[in-house]
Amino acid sequence: MLSIRLFGSFAVLDASGSPVALTGAKTQGLVAYLALNTEMPPSRDRLMALFWGDRFTDQARQSLRQAIAKLKRTLGDVILTEHDRVGLNPDMVSVDVDDFSKLAEDPAVEATERAMALLSGPLLDGLYGQQAEFEDWIASERQRLSSLAMKVMERAAEQAAQQGDSAKALGIAREIVSMDPLRDASQMVLIRLLAQQGERASAVQQFNAYEALLDKELGVGPGHELLRLMDEVRGEGFFANEAAPEKREKPKATPEAEPSGRASVAVVPFATLRAEDDLEFFVEGLVEDISIN
Repeated sequence: MLSIRLFGSFAVLDASGSPVALTGAKTQGLVAYLALNTEMPPSRDRLMALFWGDRFTDQARQSLRQAIAKLKRTLGDVILTEHDRVGLNPDMVSVDVDDFSKLAEDPAVEATERAMALLSGPLLDGLYGQQAEFEDWIASERQRLSSLAMKVMERAAEQAAQQGDSAKALGIAREIVSMDPLRDASQMVLIRLLAQQGERASAVQQFNAYEALLDKELGVGPGHELLRLMDEVRGEGFFANEAAPEKREKPKATPEAEPSGRASVAVVPFATLRAEDDLEFFVEGLVEDISIN
């Protein structure tokens, strides 16, 4: 059983965990491509276009034939060739990306932790110098797996917060934001965690910085969900990771405090706007009549 690592730097390990030497960017790229397509082995024409597309057909076919022969000498029966297809024996290899993709679908805490442990870096970090078609393919795969990785990390941050490990939760949230600072969902995780831990000022500051960055880089504003979250954060009713305030029992009214059913009106002395004796007497009389009635 061989273990193929595609997250971070490319590596192939044997059953004992020792690295298997595969030199050359094209050789590594070829094994990586086959490892990401174990369920549907590619055709020889596809591999020729990916790695030797700048050569004539006969030259490209010969180069592919030599590369396959070299891999068979190194990896043995792991390399399968059937008709026009080239692939890896799925019963003899373990690929970290496949393991990660399966764990990403499992919401259990243990599965999340195992998936996080596999994220040692971007897909095939540092593997460049291939044909344009291969570079386009790897860029697409990196984007796909990066989006999946951020979803797993968001789940890991939320689970850490639920377990009371606020430092771990914030650390993961900040890492998510650093991976894609222009993504609403990443910012929401960090802002919510800050607010939940009582750091509302920091949450608002994070939002303001993100809003300014969006306007500067893309000329747009935050999405509706993030704006709704900020309304909650700024409101007094935002409670998270803490129980709602206990309702206090209202004191029972004493018999003396029971309402009588009649409205009472307090009358204060009126003041005249003109200093005339007849008006002053009139005002005093008016106040007295209202108070008596």
